[in-house]
Amino acid sequence: MAQDYPDVKPIAGCEVYQGRYHLILLAKNLTGYCNLKAIVDTGWKKIHKGRPRVSRETIAEHSEGLICTSACIGGEVAQAILADDLEAAEKAIKWYKNLFGDDFYLEVDLHPNEVEKRIYPLQQTVAKWMFILGHKMKVKVIAANDVHFLRREDAELHDRMLLAKTGAAPDDTNRFRYTGEEYLKSYEEMEMMFLNHPEALENTMEVFDKVERYKI
Repeated sequence: MAQDYPDVKPIAGCEVYQGRYHLILLAKNLTGYCNLKAIVDTGWKKIHKGRPRVSRETIAEHSEGLICTSACIGGEVAQAILADDLEAAEKAIKWYKNLFGDDFYLEVDLHPNEVEKRIYPLQQTVAKWMFILGHKMKVKVIAANDVHFLRREDAELHDRMLLAKTGAAPDDTNRFRYTGEEYLKSYEEMEMMFLNHPEALENTMEVFDKVERYKI
């Protein structure tokens, strides 16, 4: 049984692979937690290239009690934007909005950095169109940040772990690497990145407020 921590609200969630795309699912109540568990369990029964996969049908079957966000630039909407296929982006948004209603959000991540410079321009392009499409289709946009380590100074250690995992050479300019911005940022840091869109942070807090306290 979960213990009571009055100053902490745990949020059970998972970044699932809907086909080849990233998708964020968060449980806002006990029903959502049970449905999230069912989706994840189903995904592990359908491994593809070492990763669990879930279908839209599975998500639709277990959507009650879940909050859904479009995820990072690996998400379906973002990938359509980067492919200059706005029709596909709108079609995907419409599908998820019809399923989750006001519990579906478009996600924007911004990682300005001097380490991995290929990602930030892509994030900027996606961010531009997420706000445009969100306004057009009446879907709220949230400010998010990938978190793979706790503190900024942990970035180097995390990179060493990635080198050990992938077997890549440190000086390989084409190797997979993170930006160094994937740490747990404060509200103030996030606020500085979204000065032109403070509503995105308000919408992030809206997601937090929607999640109920429940025991499992």
